[in-house]
Amino acid sequence: MNTVTEKLNPSEAPNDSAKISAESTTTEKEPEERKKVKLNLKAIREKTGYHPLEWQKQALQIVNNPECQFLIIPGGKRVGKTMFCADIANTDLHVPNSKHWLIAPSYDLGHRIWDYNETWANLYFSYLKPSRANNQPQIDNQMNGAWFKVKTADSKENLKGEALTRATFDEAPEMDDEIWYRYIQPNVRQQYFRNGHWKQPQVILIGNPQGKNWFYDLYQKGLRGEKGYFSMRVPTAIEENGEIIGTNNPIAFSLEELKRIKAETPSYIWKSDYLAEFREDEGSIFKNLQRIKTGELKPFNPKHEYLIGWDPAKHKDFNVITVIDQQTHEVVAFSRSNKLDYVFQKERLKSYSREYGFAKVIIDSTGLGEPLFDELVRSGFKVTDYHFTQKSKQDLIEKLALLIEHGRIKIPQVLKEIHDELEYFGVIKDGKLKYEAPSGKHDDCVMSLALACWELEGDPIGDRVREFQNQRLADIRTKTRQFQYR
Repeated sequence: MNTVTEKLNPSEAPNDSAKISAESTTTEKEPEERKKVKLNLKAIREKTGYHPLEWQKQALQIVNNPECQFLIIPGGKRVGKTMFCADIANTDLHVPNSKHWLIAPSYDLGHRIWDYNETWANLYFSYLKPSRANNQPQIDNQMNGAWFKVKTADSKENLKGEALTRATFDEAPEMDDEIWYRYIQPNVRQQYFRNGHWKQPQVILIGNPQGKNWFYDLYQKGLRGEKGYFSMRVPTAIEENGEIIGTNNPIAFSLEELKRIKAETPSYIWKSDYLAEFREDEGSIFKNLQRIKTGELKPFNPKHEYLIGWDPAKHKDFNVITVIDQQTHEVVAFSRSNKLDYVFQKERLKSYSREYGFAKVIIDSTGLGEPLFDELVRSGFKVTDYHFTQKSKQDLIEKLALLIEHGRIKIPQVLKEIHDELEYFGVIKDGKLKYEAPSGKHDDCVMSLALACWELEGDPIGDRVREFQNQRLADIRTKTRQFQYR
């Protein structure tokens, strides 16, 4: 198993990081070429104000190990990955003739690191010259010939044909395996000559782990101790028996803050984003599904208020209407149909809204949903349009996952279609979690339920607790409905 010292088990690196001496930033072993140019890491870091965290000190030891060609770091959110990569780039700019690529999934992500290096160059190192010619961020050291460039996975042609001394992958798990195997690996297999020796370029791969993709495969090579591969996992939160006992970035998080985040985060997100664990399987988004199989379909209760989630049918999909009680968080009515004309879909939706006290409708307004939303508004119904993007769909599903995991909604067991879709929802494609149904299955029920739950607030409250508070409202609404149906 490839580690720096016997103090570190790669898969649990951060938990033992306190064993590292605080002097490790000034005494870390330097490669031969850095000694010859008298590279003063301490002075450089004092200028930039970078003070490595304990896990970063450990990683720097690995970086400076001459046997390390690949360092793979699955890391949690805000654990210090960006600053670590920026410091490596800044250090390389002070090594003669260094050629360093930063590869990111997009320019937005790449610029997180670039911004640090550009700022440091402009403020502290007059011989470092940033430029952005042809939308190609680059910093050149005018004294020693070193350079640092930002490359992106969405511009593959720019990833060809340049020998390197080091490459850093930021958010590596978000990139397709083609980027690594076809474009980058050939560049880092070419040896370079320095100080009388042929050397192999070093690659640092860092990012928030997803599924078991190419990044996971490389990580496993380090755990197996394959030559040249080193791995360390850096969770944001350090847990023991499920309890948070520490953090690898005390500057960004307190224990109280991490505990609050854990309580508000679905477990599958907590494990990948804050514990830096790889996702295991498909259909893993919704947990504790047995817990929510309770309750029954119910008629309108004038003491209660309701929300309706509507996922209109498109092509071969199903038209799904889900009604949920805002007070008890129970699904009280449900409709699923397909091959139904939009005219009939709209009338069915309006009927449910009227039946449940003119309940507010949250509609998927993507594509053909937009004119349906407009018509409902013109008809006088209370409607919220929810436009699906990759981010908005993720937000919607994550809220539903949290409600289900904590048992804060109830779905009658008789609604088998909903329970089946919840069980299978979520797939791993190319090592990435996708918020969709597996091939051959549907997700219309999941999306309708998620829309209905989007505006739920607080914990479910029993009928008796709410009875006195809602009595006056119930009387008013009952009279209103009687008047409307005369």
